[in-house]
Amino acid sequence: MEIQVGRVHWAWNLKMLGIFRAMLAHHWDESPAGLIKRCVLQLHTEGRKCVPSMNHQTPIAAPRKTRIAFVTYMLIKMGGAERNLYDLASKLSHNGYEPYIVTFIAGEVAEALAAKGIPVLEMPVGQLLSLRTLRMGYRLARLLREQKIDILVSYHVDADIFGGFFGRLAGVPVVISNRRDMGFNHRRSHTVFYRVFGRFITAFIAVSKAVRDVVVHRDGVDPNKVHVIHNGVNSELLLGESSRGQPVSAVNMSKCPIVIGVLGRLEYIKGQKSLVTLAQDLRKSVPDFSFLCVGFNDTEYYREMAGMIRDSGLSNHFKFVGHRNDISTFVREMDFLIFPSRSEGFSNAVIEAMAMGKPVIATRVGGNPEAVVDGETGFLVSPDHPDELRRAAETLCLDEHLRQDMGRKARARAEQMFTVEKMVRAYEDIFQHYLNGCRRA
Repeated sequence: MEIQVGRVHWAWNLKMLGIFRAMLAHHWDESPAGLIKRCVLQLHTEGRKCVPSMNHQTPIAAPRKTRIAFVTYMLIKMGGAERNLYDLASKLSHNGYEPYIVTFIAGEVAEALAAKGIPVLEMPVGQLLSLRTLRMGYRLARLLREQKIDILVSYHVDADIFGGFFGRLAGVPVVISNRRDMGFNHRRSHTVFYRVFGRFITAFIAVSKAVRDVVVHRDGVDPNKVHVIHNGVNSELLLGESSRGQPVSAVNMSKCPIVIGVLGRLEYIKGQKSLVTLAQDLRKSVPDFSFLCVGFNDTEYYREMAGMIRDSGLSNHFKFVGHRNDISTFVREMDFLIFPSRSEGFSNAVIEAMAMGKPVIATRVGGNPEAVVDGETGFLVSPDHPDELRRAAETLCLDEHLRQDMGRKARARAEQMFTVEKMVRAYEDIFQHYLNGCRRA
């Protein structure tokens, strides 16, 4: 199945543009939040005039599956949000749901979903406050009406604004915002949006309790509308071999006594530069070790980190293999993993490492404490605190028995709490809860 590209239409754009201009003319002295609220209410009213109402009291006919549209910013490489959407859409397509995907930017992940027979529509939305966005919004609203979408789930703030806004105009019964991070890159305008428009979003799904607290306390969302669903790992990771075996062809680590794993894009928020200082400290107490880094390294942050490694004479202690789809093959070669993030919603990489029987050292930020049990499945350390990180890493480097014991407990915890099957069931419960509420209304 090919990825479709959205087309444009001008009639609906002119109607919405007229509403905005009228609001500005008559309420120019009103506060920005009040003006946004007034525009949203007026657009919602206009949308009802143009959209045939759906009779939510009539049950969906037996042959018809529940139709769900996922709206996201990009589906290029497989990151945390992309993995969640991919697993969820793939599983739901076999569980009585009919998923549709809308993405601003398509790539490898979009192609993989299309190959599974899931419709994927690319809508190249530019800046949110632009005529192009209005044109794409009309296209989205028309798609949602024509396909009689029952549920819309949006990922990331731009998709929340775009998908949530036009989803409501199209009369979609259930609109859900899927919040994936702690909002470290949110601007004040994003908070204003959630505070004003949040009432029109049916529910919020937070990837961790920490993210839920941000949604409730910073964005002012009703706590009764916010539900926590942790990420899940695929069962094949739980069934696979966890011990180090034959070296992978891309990198031979068999001669290195201790391999410390690092997963994820190399960028400031992930904090990997702290590992250079850690390596300098470990040389004093650990005879031989190496960091195996798997993840995007096409960043300025990586180039700066590589310069630090070279200047410190640590080149023999770091191996970078870039982004890989066969991450589990590399994780198998690692003795334990370190995640020195400054902010984290709920890391897929952390629970994937745990599922493969690897102890984890993670910073005590965001959802990490909900995954890692300090002193049992790994260690939690304060971000940007080199002494704590050194003590934890040194302990695992020098105690093989502890590594194995923590690895077994990490795997058991992942099996019990963080499976894709458990995650999908939780999403289905939320979907049915709100759909049933609409039908009773």
